Amino acid sequence: MIPAPHSAPIPPHDNRFRGILITNIRRFAATRARLGLLALSLGLMTGCGYTFGNVPREDVRRVCIPVFANRTLRRGFERDLTRAVHDRVKDTLPYNLSARDDADIVLLGEIVAINESILVEGPDDEVLEGLIQVSVAVRLEDSIGRPVPIYRQTLGGKSSDGATVFTDQAEYLPGRGESRDTATREALTEMAERIIQVLAGPPL
Repeated sequence: MIPAPHSAPIPPHDNRFRGILITNIRRFAATRARLGLLALSLGLMTGCGYTFGNVPREDVRRVCIPVFANRTLRRGFERDLTRAVHDRVKDTLPYNLSARDDADIVLLGEIVAINESILVEGPDDEVLEGLIQVSVAVRLEDSIGRPVPIYRQTLGGKSSDGATVFTDQAEYLPGRGESRDTATREALTEMAERIIQVLAGPPL
């Protein structure tokens, strides 16, 4: 048996190294989880070529997705999220994007919170690792404002006004050139994949 190579202990004072190590472990675990979800989705492919979560509604051909509202003070991310949702619809669903008057269904969304947490601090109180958490509320209605049911409420919580609320998060390491803005955009991109599932039809 080949003996395991000796590894030197991590210096207790090296917070920067420890923070990077913890982040790599977390990202590895998150990647494994996402691969598991991808494998599950591929195993549930339907005969029409859509995954279980993205089976289209039979009565919808045109969808309107206006620019998302933004309740936070961090402006501009509502356009990033809207663009990401548009792209995911065009890539994965057989719907055409249209103006409200021509739409069979309207997807309305609002960024309700962008929160930041410091996971690892350096000796001078600088951020070595941070976490961004984003929450977005979405609802469906027809072209004249009547509510349209969302069949997959389990994808997110349900707020008091009937909207489905999604929350996603992303970590960032300033030492690698990452920032809270890049982490926010990463979280919004991940969230777009979940948001478009409210446009899906009832479970098979």
